[in-house]
Amino acid sequence: MKKLIPLFLALGMLVWQGCKRCDDPTNPECENFDPCWDAQPLQAADFKMWQPLRLDYTAPVYDTVFMNKTLVLEADSGYESYEWTIGLDTTKRHTRLEPVEFYAPYGRIDITLVVRWTPDTLCYPEDDGVDTVQKTIYVVDVKELPIWGSYHGYATSAPEDTFTMRLTHEEYTWVTGEVGILEGLPVAGCRTPYIISGATAFYLGTSSGRIEVCDPHGRKVYGVLSPGYDSLVVTYETYPVGPDAPSPTPFTQDTFIGTRIR
Repeated sequence: MKKLIPLFLALGMLVWQGCKRCDDPTNPECENFDPCWDAQPLQAADFKMWQPLRLDYTAPVYDTVFMNKTLVLEADSGYESYEWTIGLDTTKRHTRLEPVEFYAPYGRIDITLVVRWTPDTLCYPEDDGVDTVQKTIYVVDVKELPIWGSYHGYATSAPEDTFTMRLTHEEYTWVTGEVGILEGLPVAGCRTPYIISGATAFYLGTSSGRIEVCDPHGRKVYGVLSPGYDSLVVTYETYPVGPDAPSPTPFTQDTFIGTRIR
């Protein structure tokens, strides 16, 4: 009789397993399988805009660009097709990353993006497979860029010492793209370096050795305006030069945080 007890237990377990209901919406073999359990709706259509400066530097575009400088429209990925309409231009553009140039200060221009995909009507019955987004930009002359102005603030290495940095339009050469000057760069011995600028960002120009204007020398000078155009953040590096400079050269990174004062 004792030998029959394990046999009865084993048979009981088999019967229990056979009667156990499959309850897993992620398992295709279960009766309650949900084919939409991991379905994710596509996000609403959107795109960002930026202007290349040079090298790895770019200027984000909030709503203003200036003529004769490439504007890049970059749509979100994941869609099957893209269709851009730029202002009144009847030319249709169909790439996710679309470069555009304006050759005059046209003022207001509406940019419309239509994206399409295969709708998932099983999981999202109202999905029609299309979405549209529109943004407005203003194309202005370089003299009217929102980045020009004076900003009062401090370097994060010495927040108790405040000073003013000034960005002004002054064309040096269109060949190199240097369209302004930077005053007040907080490193010793700086003269007035030319900058390559977008509407909302700039970096220190390098033509004619103009990056070699500081003692200690400055490098990797890059500034970006806030979306409200009311504050400026400039990152930069300095390094000592001269016979007493240590080797290897130690680079020091700092950040200027300033608020527009005019």
